[in-house]
Amino acid sequence: MTIEFIIYFFVLALASNGLSKLYLYLIQPNELFSFMQPAIRYFETRSEFIYRSIGGCKICTTQRFADIAYILLTLLF
Repeated sequence: MTIEFIIYFFVLALASNGLSKLYLYLIQPNELFSFMQPAIRYFETRSEFIYRSIGGCKICTTQRFADIAYILLTLLF
């Protein structure tokens, strides 16, 4: 069971990092998720936590993806 947990952890860590990088690329103007730009600008002055989590800060957005991956890992085990 320990080896299985390590493999799940490693895969989820790589997946969350890769997905966050892909998301950060896709929210740029003229990309697939560019519809997020108005939401990011809306939360810029209203909620710093949400603003940073949805794309205002690369490190914070990556951390939110890692948080979701950790929740998935705890649900699996």
